[in-house]
Amino acid sequence: MKKQQTTDRPLVKAPTYADVARLIVPKDTPEWLPAQLEWWAQGLGHDRMADNLRPTKAETRERLVAIREASRLLQRELNVPAIRSLLDTAKAPRITSISTFDMRDLAERATLACSSPLLMGATGETKRGRGKPKVPGVFDPKVLCAARVVELWRHFRGGEPGVGNLKAAAVAQAYWRASGGRSTGYGDPLNGWYAHFRVVRENKKTASLMGLRLMWRRDLEQTVSRGRPPWYEGTYFPPPKAKFRSSGTA
Repeated sequence: MKKQQTTDRPLVKAPTYADVARLIVPKDTPEWLPAQLEWWAQGLGHDRMADNLRPTKAETRERLVAIREASRLLQRELNVPAIRSLLDTAKAPRITSISTFDMRDLAERATLACSSPLLMGATGETKRGRGKPKVPGVFDPKVLCAARVVELWRHFRGGEPGVGNLKAAAVAQAYWRASGGRSTGYGDPLNGWYAHFRVVRENKKTASLMGLRLMWRRDLEQTVSRGRPPWYEGTYFPPPKAKFRSSGTA
């Protein structure tokens, strides 16, 4: 049986940031919250753009091989006295800090990275699929969206949501769509957020994610004290003019 390809879902009107705010705080929704969500959405857009630029597994291996070969070439040439002397005298300061050991170490690292289970299967070939390698400390844009929702949940509800919390998943899906994210696949889109919230929980002590979450936490604290996000002039500027729709879509 031929496998059905994943396609975009039928077009539906995306939620507004006010709709997302009402999902987070259904009653007495803070007037600054839609503005905060719109301001943060710039970061979500950046996350998606950065992810689009990330190489696939096959491309990653090709680039690592190129690094290995370039390092080996530099190692050989830096060992040639005539070449090194010309490089040293070309400009100040001298290149004494660049050692052949560094080039050899870089080549070895590239070789080891090429054979990493993140890129190579049990047969010794590059793992199949067009997906991006799961690099430690580098997160999928939907994981970063879920992490923002966790911080919002923590701020307004006093604790983090469970990885299977469907209300938190509804917030994440609505925020993803409101910020311009595409919704693909089949079935209930809320079920797909379980894996992203799980990654957030499993990486609570990962430095890169910890730094982002602390920054978002400070953002919320500053917005509460000011009554609006800093440097914000968007749809909900000034924040008191935010309009809330009674019906929200995910």
